[in-house]
Amino acid sequence: MLLAVVACARPAHAEDGYDLWLRYRPLSGESAQAYRASTTRLIAPATSPTQIAARHELLHALTGLLGNAPPTADAVDGDGALVVGTAASSPLIARLKLDTAKIGREGYLIRSVVIG
Repeated sequence: MLLAVVACARPAHAEDGYDLWLRYRPLSGESAQAYRASTTRLIAPATSPTQIAARHELLHALTGLLGNAPPTADAVDGDGALVVGTAASSPLIARLKLDTAKIGREGYLIRSVVIG
């Protein structure tokens, strides 16, 4: 009986450490629709190596999760814009006057805001 089980077993798929940690399996159904509706544009400056890496990773993640990444833009032109940066790198984020004193040098904030 053991031989039959081994013969039917599927081969293991090896993953590298990156895929193991940051696996972006596609979302489906209502979850995917909700994320697509709330992520219509990516506004992420790419003027430093850190910003370039963050922008690249977000585009990779959104492509994996949603099937395609939202277009990139330089400004918010409608609902669902995902804005990434710091008060120093983004005038839009600077205008929000977010309290970042307690997050430290490596910290981050995730906020949903309505600008009107």
